[in-house]
Amino acid sequence: MKLVVSGATAAAGPLATGQRYIWRAVERLAPQDQHMNLRAVLPVPPGVEVHTVLGVLTSAVSRCEALRTTYEYAESGEPRQVVHGDGVLPVTVATAGPGEARQIAEKLSRELAGTSFDRFGAWPLRLGLVQGDAEGLYVVLVLAHLATDGGGVAALSEVLRTSWQRPAHADAVLSLIRQPLAQAEFERSAEGIALHDRALKHWRQTLTKFPAVPSRPRLTPHEPRFLRGEFTSPCLARAATLLAARSGVSAQFVLLAATALALTARSGGDRCGITVISSNRHRPELKNAVLHLAQRVPVVLSLRHGSFDDLAKHACAVTLNASRYGLYPPERIRDLVREIRESRTDEIDSETTFNGMSRTMGHQPASEQDPGGERSWAELREAGSFSWTNRNDNEPDGLRFVDFFAPDRLRMYADTRLVSAQQIEAFGTEVESILVDAVEGRHPRP
Repeated sequence: MKLVVSGATAAAGPLATGQRYIWRAVERLAPQDQHMNLRAVLPVPPGVEVHTVLGVLTSAVSRCEALRTTYEYAESGEPRQVVHGDGVLPVTVATAGPGEARQIAEKLSRELAGTSFDRFGAWPLRLGLVQGDAEGLYVVLVLAHLATDGGGVAALSEVLRTSWQRPAHADAVLSLIRQPLAQAEFERSAEGIALHDRALKHWRQTLTKFPAVPSRPRLTPHEPRFLRGEFTSPCLARAATLLAARSGVSAQFVLLAATALALTARSGGDRCGITVISSNRHRPELKNAVLHLAQRVPVVLSLRHGSFDDLAKHACAVTLNASRYGLYPPERIRDLVREIRESRTDEIDSETTFNGMSRTMGHQPASEQDPGGERSWAELREAGSFSWTNRNDNEPDGLRFVDFFAPDRLRMYADTRLVSAQQIEAFGTEVESILVDAVEGRHPRP
């Protein structure tokens, strides 16, 4: 089975800032960047025919230039995007027995995401279709991270879900989104340049206020040097859900507050300097855009609050304010960070990043319907598990990335010259303990 696109817009030009941000990571890791691939599994209501599904997908690919883009280097050496107007995408088809369609679709999504994309020669999208019996169809999407971010996957998934029974809906919604080349053009305008300048000002002011971190001894690195581990726990999901409801903020900010406390637990500091991933989808034309927009922004969190709920509210307010400054030329920020670090006599940590946006990427928590049920906190904690998910030698010095793929799944990706494998493995249970203590009224930093 295949999807054929013809007569769509064809063009070429420079990358937008969000694309340049993710380009550096992909370039550093390729061709071992498959762990960055994004995936989604979408149910199709019973009664919707395969040809209708293919028609909706064809409309989406035709409307979203990022899904028809390959890359090349310009004579200047800078990367350049090439949007293709015609092409064919294969659709991998699988058949499932009764009650197996969702499971088969998840398996197919992992298989399709298991290899790196050729960013110079192939479109950044892989498609699958699982045909069941009474369950209907499942569509599998796998996208290269260069094409979009978690917010883009969530937006595209929602458009498709609402279009299976209204095929014209996808075309109507996606005709209004901003395309990558148009975003790059906007960023070269006076308004775009002013936006970048405000972002740089925020970075400068915030990094200047970053608290000093204790001198960190260089450890004997693991081989390979950079490790990523995943901690899965229904306890995380239940505690984060309860605290979000109690404090009146989303679980993202509850998890950020707990992460800040865990990161500073050993030093006992009363402030945490950290960068957070901003979706940069505040403008109407970017809300449903399928392109990479997310970038990190720095924040300083004060950890001295009367209750954990107050800390979560503080994390929400500070992060939402910082998110206004999330679009910027990444190369200028690298120069600025270097300048700030050289101007200070103490050491700051500008590499630790929190990503709560991954929860919008279609990853479903194991405990989504019942995050804990009637089990006790002790029973929930016993149900937690840890596994290593990635190892490589090609990340930036000092990397420490805390990523929540769902309320019950925390990943830490770190440089073992600074963070030992044992510390990576223990981090999830440390966050878990902070959350349980908060639910029961014990605040670790009164």
